Amino acid sequence: MEFTLLEKQAITKIILDLANVDGEVSDEEVHYIEVLKKHLNTSWEEMIKGTKLNYTKSITVIQDMDNIKKNAFALMMSEMIAADGIRDQKEMKIFLSVIKEAGIQLPDFNN
Repeated sequence: MEFTLLEKQAITKIILDLANVDGEVSDEEVHYIEVLKKHLNTSWEEMIKGTKLNYTKSITVIQDMDNIKKNAFALMMSEMIAADGIRDQKEMKIFLSVIKEAGIQLPDFNN
């Protein structure tokens, strides 16, 4: 799956905000960011540009992605949250807020 440059930047914005929500980025989170950089086929320079997007613009870009990309992004957020082995309440709050605001329909595993 190929993401556009703007989609990569929006994803980067949210993921890096998520990694830094507790004020520190762990070694495991840095490792996941490296993995994500490779997966997105992007550079540090492009990731840094992504941090310049504002939150609202990032959400709008994610809203416009197709459902497959949205679900892949939700998985990326989930993996970032789990990267350091601690599911922080602030991280979960951001995750749920982004899911709601971006209109991401998560699979119902209860059925």
